[in-house]
Amino acid sequence: MRSVLVLLLAFCCGAASAETTVIEDGCVKYLETGKVYNVRVNIVDGQDLWPKYSWANVLTKYAIVFWDKDEATVIDISIFGLMMDTGVQAKDLQGRRWKVAKQPWC
Repeated sequence: MRSVLVLLLAFCCGAASAETTVIEDGCVKYLETGKVYNVRVNIVDGQDLWPKYSWANVLTKYAIVFWDKDEATVIDISIFGLMMDTGVQAKDLQGRRWKVAKQPWC
């Protein structure tokens, strides 16, 4: 968990060297409750995160959503990692299920 916080601080402060795709009109849906959040979604290649973050898989893309200054969710959007307009279902690092998409497809 500590490595996730360090990653989040790096992104917030602009110090991350990972190449990021930003989806300004993104949305995430927490599948357990069905609640939808219209948020900015940052897509990062696992290859850009490994080996600095040992939890990262080099073949995977991650969607990172920043909720607050010290709070974010890192969602593993699979080895394919293609951000389709209609979205992809995936799990975060704690195993919670999400749908990540562009608005209004959540």
